[in-house]
Amino acid sequence: MVEMTDLLNQLQAAPGITYLLGAVAFISGSIFGFLTSRFTRTKAERDTHNQRLHENGERLVRSKDEKFSKFVAALQRTLNKRTNKQEVTLDDFIDLSSCGDLYFSELRNTADACLTGQVSENSRTQTFLPALEEAVNTSLPSYYDTLSSLAEDIGQSYSNEPKRKSYESIYVAVEKFGHLLPSRLI
Repeated sequence: MVEMTDLLNQLQAAPGITYLLGAVAFISGSIFGFLTSRFTRTKAERDTHNQRLHENGERLVRSKDEKFSKFVAALQRTLNKRTNKQEVTLDDFIDLSSCGDLYFSELRNTADACLTGQVSENSRTQTFLPALEEAVNTSLPSYYDTLSSLAEDIGQSYSNEPKRKSYESIYVAVEKFGHLLPSRLI
């Protein structure tokens, strides 16, 4: 007991030690507090985060639907011309390819949001992944086949193979999360 009292008296006599211990306590407390705040959230913070994910998902759905509607309208106009034996022009080709590029660009944005966790898991799995998988398996190949066929009609050549590197994020999202698709869980 005497030794402990002597040790405490020695520490009190050396003011530099007191400052050092205070600094160590402050630094370690700050680090612990920072790490704790990074790995835990209050209910309000979780709610705010979930609301942001929901809003991101809604914005992406609206934008995707808008671009899809324009793409389908351009496709219908062009195919109606072919069906009615009207001449398909370069303007028709450019209109369709522009609308298609905008739609698939929006799908790339959607895939990026899925890959970076900027949408809820439910939105990713139930809403976006089916559209992304359909793009990879059906829409992109059909789009390129249609553009190739239209190019032939106007005397031009156009590759009917989509380049993966142009749509990499879509492919990566389907590969990463495709096993979660409801159709694959049945």
